Amino acid sequence: MSDASIQVMDDLGRVLIPAVLHRKARGKVAEDYEKSKAKKKAAMDAKKNALRAEDMATGVFVPVSHLPKQEPKKASLAV
Repeated sequence: MSDASIQVMDDLGRVLIPAVLHRKARGKVAEDYEKSKAKKKAAMDAKKNALRAEDMATGVFVPVSHLPKQEPKKASLAV
């Protein structure tokens, strides 16, 4: 890197770093994070539900609520 490009990067850092810190102090960084997190979670949940529905159709996945009710069995020791 040349001295000129290093100087430009240094000047840019002097401008951007305070701006980022100001956004963080106002809570905008956390707000943006929560927005993106909510979008990602919604997309992931949609994919999971689609895969789960496909697995339920093929019989690979059976929810516990669909299984027959059974009483717990007492273990017996083999002598």
